[in-house]
Amino acid sequence: MLGARCQPMPTSEPPKTTSGKHVPDVVFFESAMAQLGPFEKSPCLAVAVSGGADSMALILLADHWARARNGRVVGLTVDHGLRPESADEAQQVGEMLAAYGIEHHILCWQEGRAGAALQENAREARYALLDDALHRLGILHLLVAHHRDDQDETRRMRSLRNSGDIGRAGMSAVRYLRHGRVLRPLLTLRKAELMAYLRGRHQNWIEDPSNINPRFERVRIRKDLAQDGAGVEPADIHRAVITRQQAESRIGQILARSVSIDATGMAVIDLAQWRETTVDNPDIAGYALGHILRVVGGADHAPAQAATQKALAILQATPDISPRRMSLGGCLIHRRGGGGLICREFGRMDVRVHILTPERPLLWDGRIEFFRLRDEKFGQNGISDDLAVAPLGVCDQSHTKEIRAALARVSAFPGGLPRQAMDVLPVIFYRDSGLFLAPLEICCGSDVLSAAGCQLPLRGAEKTTGIFWRFLPPAPLWGGGFKIVAEL
Repeated sequence: MLGARCQPMPTSEPPKTTSGKHVPDVVFFESAMAQLGPFEKSPCLAVAVSGGADSMALILLADHWARARNGRVVGLTVDHGLRPESADEAQQVGEMLAAYGIEHHILCWQEGRAGAALQENAREARYALLDDALHRLGILHLLVAHHRDDQDETRRMRSLRNSGDIGRAGMSAVRYLRHGRVLRPLLTLRKAELMAYLRGRHQNWIEDPSNINPRFERVRIRKDLAQDGAGVEPADIHRAVITRQQAESRIGQILARSVSIDATGMAVIDLAQWRETTVDNPDIAGYALGHILRVVGGADHAPAQAATQKALAILQATPDISPRRMSLGGCLIHRRGGGGLICREFGRMDVRVHILTPERPLLWDGRIEFFRLRDEKFGQNGISDDLAVAPLGVCDQSHTKEIRAALARVSAFPGGLPRQAMDVLPVIFYRDSGLFLAPLEICCGSDVLSAAGCQLPLRGAEKTTGIFWRFLPPAPLWGGGFKIVAEL
């Protein structure tokens, strides 16, 4: 009950419910987790737990599963700060979990704002906070408590938006964040079954009033489903799921055969292979292209399919057909003879100059992570406090020509990039002088380093400045995750 102090009755074993057909038990959860493996020998799982019935049931099931394997679970509660009582409820969740000896962390959203897209903004912020926590705690797996009722609502919402085959199948059992996997082991269970499990363990939970607020689309959909039944025939659901599994397999084959992502976060496409593998299925090709755009652009979602199909026409056209370039999803798409290039669009970037400090990593432009080593030898160079990163497109003409010339001397590919692709590459600056282009490690500022007192040999940017980087998009190039199919 909302605001009530719940008094759990901790037990070392879940209740004996294997004879109850509609109540989850240890056997069910082991089967569900087996479909989501592999896991470490002693697995550590993070569980997103709001205190509601869904997430409380999930963390108790996951706790028993992990302990049986000499592992552990960690509860993560996001306090969005959108209701006056949310901070107290987050503390209450910690008290409930402490009774079971479960570690708990509260993650606070500092920039919460009301608005028309409140739930969507809160969702994006929630996953960003959870992903950061995975990185900080060194955990690879994040369990979330989406269940069969949530899946029905998602399918109805996507059906109303005329989503394609992949969308109509609903949520994946597996998806990827920057620092770990999101796992949904409860997709085959109803909310009522999870509540029955908690009652069997004499465990209360917290009710969130936003779950009954008709202001939100999902709540309205939930009410409609309650009035007219599930709304989707089980056979239709099963067909959509199988179609999605087949589509994910095909998309993975297309990307593996024809696409590569280089260290700068640009996608290079072998157009002959692309056309050969996509010619008979433009819908699948559109999903594949949309995912490339999502990765290169550092976006949480792929562009709309209608727009993606227009971009697809450019890639799949013969070389003498115009146009050969367009922008979409924060990216530029180039068709150049037998190859295609997808890079970030300069006009959609954060073009501010960001200082690089040892205190914490910088996720530059939402796609490339920079971090500084805290080491005395770098401080002795006289440049430890004056290093920054910005895109090449903000440099003056002399810097741009110098860096392009250096690139052409060492590598044919970057040296031949179109200007628009060059402009989005990150440059490391010492004060107002460009040192090198990351992450290609083309050092063009040895005189600047020498003048600053650098006594280290120039054997790569990391050894010179203590700066490291990696391309870190919101999701990998591909990882199909529709692994769980409900028994219908």
